[in-house]
Amino acid sequence: MSTKIIILAEDDPKHRRMYTDYLSANGFNIMAAANGLEALNLLHRVQPRMVLLDIIMPDLDGIETCRRARAIIDYKTPIVFLSLLDDAEYVKDGLEAGGDDYILKTSSLEVLLERVSYWTGPLARSKSERRRNKALEEMRAAAEI
Repeated sequence: MSTKIIILAEDDPKHRRMYTDYLSANGFNIMAAANGLEALNLLHRVQPRMVLLDIIMPDLDGIETCRRARAIIDYKTPIVFLSLLDDAEYVKDGLEAGGDDYILKTSSLEVLLERVSYWTGPLARSKSERRRNKALEEMRAAAEI
């Protein structure tokens, strides 16, 4: 697995370019896709260190892309959602689909870099499944209150 390859699925060309340029300038090799189907095609060719997925995309949304990606890559490869949707239900759906984290697009690029650096680091790979399960348990407990 490459240490620095990240697959980024983002349908908006301006956002895709901004994230690609910023992360590339910080040492990451970004393979960009305009939708979920393109991201899955990339996953059949390379094994990235991380996958960043927008949620609302044409052809195949991020949630379904995540589900299908988990059939291709194991849980040691983090999948992180990057979305404008600030809704607990989307976060829950993303985690249940196999995602590891959820970053709002309204966050600064510095926050994005911190999260990407964390998820591509050595500690995150061993903790991703436990973190996702804990987050799901907390969301389910909160829903029962």
